[in-house]
Amino acid sequence: MDILNWLYLVKQKFTRTTVENPATDLMVLGADVSFTKRGDKYQNYAVPVSGIVPLVYSTGTVTQVNSIADDVTLNTYSGTVNVFWDVTNFIPAGGITAFRVNNSNVTTRSIVHLTLQDGNGAGSLIFATVGRIANGYFDIVLNNASLNDTTDTVNVYFSVINVTV
Repeated sequence: MDILNWLYLVKQKFTRTTVENPATDLMVLGADVSFTKRGDKYQNYAVPVSGIVPLVYSTGTVTQVNSIADDVTLNTYSGTVNVFWDVTNFIPAGGITAFRVNNSNVTTRSIVHLTLQDGNGAGSLIFATVGRIANGYFDIVLNNASLNDTTDTVNVYFSVINVTV
């Protein structure tokens, strides 16, 4: 969107700082289309606010209770899973464990992103990957790629994006 279009929207008071109706209000995003038109290589796209809001406002935290393999339930678009660790529940060197996150927002067309926070970092090398994705859940697979058993505190952060195309 070139500056003249933006100035026109502002002058006509077409911009807002609040949402009146998430289903009908649109949010304008710009994307680099790699060619210039009127001196601007960005093209604007309108996205319903209802598609963006869940990523920002739908978040939560859940903690495994008894075991590193316990399934959890968290029905939000983003969240934190506090993984259960103690001296008897750990991933051995080279070991893999998995657990399920039950989530009513997940479909077979969902894209699930994971990041991992490793509490100690003392010689551990833990990876989190997404396993199976199905209607109502996704699996998280934890892999200890280090040469040592680990009892590090780990948090796994996720976000769910539902693809509608």
